[in-house]
Amino acid sequence: MKKRDALTAWGFILPAFLVILVFHLIPTVYAWFISLYNWDNLSPKTFIGLANYSELLKDGDFWRSLFNTAYFALGTIPASIIISIIIALCLNQNIRGLSFYRTVYFLPVITSMNAIAMVWLWIYQPEMGLLNYLLGLFGIASRNWLLDPVWAMPAVILMSIWKNLGYNVLILLV
Repeated sequence: MKKRDALTAWGFILPAFLVILVFHLIPTVYAWFISLYNWDNLSPKTFIGLANYSELLKDGDFWRSLFNTAYFALGTIPASIIISIIIALCLNQNIRGLSFYRTVYFLPVITSMNAIAMVWLWIYQPEMGLLNYLLGLFGIASRNWLLDPVWAMPAVILMSIWKNLGYNVLILLV
């Protein structure tokens, strides 16, 4: 019986394992292997060892992209978790219209990214955008949110938190 259970378990695991192997593990190992060579896909490969990595460590664009990735992750993840917990706690109460509120919070998750990008471009639009209009009511000067080096990343972080909020809330509600 144990042998049959083990074979059944492997039967269920094998398709997922093959997908992971073919589409994740093999390409990752191959990419690492190729990174040890100087190769332009036309001429023969020349083994150079870790020289590509030492060049990468000298590249300013690499460090800037690493900083931007860390900035995005540290700006998005903690805020998403905190806001999701607060909303999940509110949506876990016995209030009128609960299913409506749950639906409203989940709608951005299932909306296409193209539509969401258009809405947020309108919100961040420098001359006639909703955000600049609302800030103008309080006497704050308008900004070009997505082209300003200081405000572009917070603007993208805010959009990302809003887009994924419903998914995080759903996980916390279950």
